[in-house]
Amino acid sequence: MAKTAAVLVGLLCVAAWVASPRPFRPGLFAVTLAVGAALIVLGLAMARRLGHHPPVRLGRLGAVLVLGAVVGALVLAVLVFVLVPLDPALAARLRPRAQAPAWMPLALAVETSVLEELVFRLFLFTLVLWLAARAWRRRPVAVTPLQVGTANLVSALAFAGAHVPAWLAATQVSTTLIAAVLLLNGVAGGFLGLVYWRWGIEAAIAAHFAADLVVQGVGPRLLA
Repeated sequence: MAKTAAVLVGLLCVAAWVASPRPFRPGLFAVTLAVGAALIVLGLAMARRLGHHPPVRLGRLGAVLVLGAVVGALVLAVLVFVLVPLDPALAARLRPRAQAPAWMPLALAVETSVLEELVFRLFLFTLVLWLAARAWRRRPVAVTPLQVGTANLVSALAFAGAHVPAWLAATQVSTTLIAAVLLLNGVAGGFLGLVYWRWGIEAAIAAHFAADLVVQGVGPRLLA
């Protein structure tokens, strides 16, 4: 657990620095680190009580990166070729990024994969499962598939809902837009929850990174 915590704190430092507004604000950066570190400690503590700590394997992370990229490509294909024709406003958020520097998709993928997985998978998913399994008991408890599915559903819905404001700020509101954002991000969140529970938080971050890299790197150019 200590090694995992150290790795996650290191990733948190990188993601928080990337996400920090410019000019750099040390106070905001420190708050982000403090909150993120608290979520890491709490999430790992609850996961340990649940007996959940899949070992990290480099070969597995490689496979997860490929799987995440495939899921990102599928999400992007649905967005570009199915949903955008129904509501062109869905292209408003990604299209302007076609002229962004080449490093921008990488920075966005690092930021979102680390920060969002710490919040929605390591903390929220584990918290819901911890409560459902009544893991405040002294000894580790077994969890049921129904409890895991409930935790995944809650975290996926929260993950999807958290993405709505940014899309609404980029374009005009429509029922199609809200439904599309909730659907695509909900499905992606469910996938990431399964990865987290089966292979661990490091794998979930890797899969999220690969998916976002495809969406942020290829999406704006397809829509331009």
